[in-house]
Amino acid sequence: MNYIFSENDMPAKEELPVNVDNEKKNKQDEELKRKYRKAFLLNTREFKVLKNYCKKYRILNQSEFMRSAIMTAILKKYDEDAPTLFEVKKVQEQEVKELEKPTKQKPAVVVPPQPDLFSCLQQ
Repeated sequence: MNYIFSENDMPAKEELPVNVDNEKKNKQDEELKRKYRKAFLLNTREFKVLKNYCKKYRILNQSEFMRSAIMTAILKKYDEDAPTLFEVKKVQEQEVKELEKPTKQKPAVVVPPQPDLFSCLQQ
C-alpha cells in the first residue's frame, strides 16, 4: 500500500506537540551566543610566547583559551574586591587610629638604671 500525504493531511505547526525542554535549551543557546567582538594586538614577543604556550600544552582553540584566561582574571579580581560584612580596610584604619590616640593612662614608672655588676671586674 502506498500512502500519499498532501499538505492538508499533515498537522499544522501549531498543532504539533512542543517539547518544553527544547524551548528552554534554544533560549539558553540564544543567551550564550556570542554577539560582541573584542580585538587586541600582540607584539612579536607576546605572540611567540602565546604560540609556544599553546604548542607546549596542546591548546587547539586559542580563542577559547584567551577568553577563559581573561574571564578568570576578571572573576578573580571581583572576588578580591567583593564587599564583606566588615570591610577589612576600614577596620584596619580604625585600629591604627585607636593606636595613635593618646591614652589617659598613668605615666609609666621609670626604673633607675641598675649598677653594672661587671664594671667592678673590668677595673
